[in-house]
Amino acid sequence: MVLGTHNTIAQGLYSFPEIEAIDISPHELNRLEDAIVNYNKGKDRDSQIQAVRSIAEKYLARGAQAIILGCTEFAVMLRDVNIPKVDTLDVLVDATIRHKELENNRRARIQFLFDNACGE
Repeated sequence: MVLGTHNTIAQGLYSFPEIEAIDISPHELNRLEDAIVNYNKGKDRDSQIQAVRSIAEKYLARGAQAIILGCTEFAVMLRDVNIPKVDTLDVLVDATIRHKELENNRRARIQFLFDNACGE
């Protein structure tokens, strides 16, 4: 189940053919967008967090195995909430680090091969 804005959901940014998704209602999408705006403005942040949490818990109770946090605000809002979730920022950071590590390893292997091929 993806928590996101209308655009995030409509563009299918977190849609994968091998994963069955639970669609969120238009009313709840509006509520999520309002929560983002109000949270960013500092308006009753606890209430905004509770609204997002309530929607997430509703879909978990309906059978969602995890909640994909499709907007950075949701990662911040739900960071201390103990629910099964995927923080897409964490995934991006991990992938970036892994990519950099692989690139560094590749360069080290090429340098090793070059050094040994030249008989040094």
